[in-house]
Amino acid sequence: SSYPSETLDKLGEQLALHAEDLNGDGQVVVQVNGYPMAIGSDSTSEVDANTQMASVTRFSVDVQSGDSIIFMADEESFRNVMEMYSLWSYLDGTNPEEGAEDYENMRIAWSEAKGLNSLDLSVSENSLYSNEAVDALMDRLYIGLRCFEGTAIEDDPEKQAYYEKSKALFDWMITGEDAG
Repeated sequence: SSYPSETLDKLGEQLALHAEDLNGDGQVVVQVNGYPMAIGSDSTSEVDANTQMASVTRFSVDVQSGDSIIFMADEESFRNVMEMYSLWSYLDGTNPEEGAEDYENMRIAWSEAKGLNSLDLSVSENSLYSNEAVDALMDRLYIGLRCFEGTAIEDDPEKQAYYEKSKALFDWMITGEDAG
């Protein structure tokens, strides 16, 4: 399902408080992209065909380019992405063996992530969603880290630095403790 853009924007703003300036311009920006998709033959999600095509294309480009390191997905999407792309690493950043299905070691539930649970994602009075509805949507999510070692982006020094900074943010999302 789609997540309110207001919530995704607020999530990016809140996460930026725990991230680093990656390009030296003095600003910290965390971009949260939504990819409404129905993936896998057993998908119960309903997404119109145009949205599906656009989302799959954007997702694929982000994965190939290494622009997205941290992902949030519901149970069904997490499993389907792993089966189709073998995208997820373990929480410590190491790669699972091919065909691994110990998904519980590759993700953490939003509700169990201390840093994420400390964020204020309350919506405005004019929102189409209530705070309770947003909380329910977020509680369906799992957070995972993409594989880096052995990928096409591993040899790029800029992507290596980006991955390391993203991994530090990912660790904060789980523990609620800033590195250092």
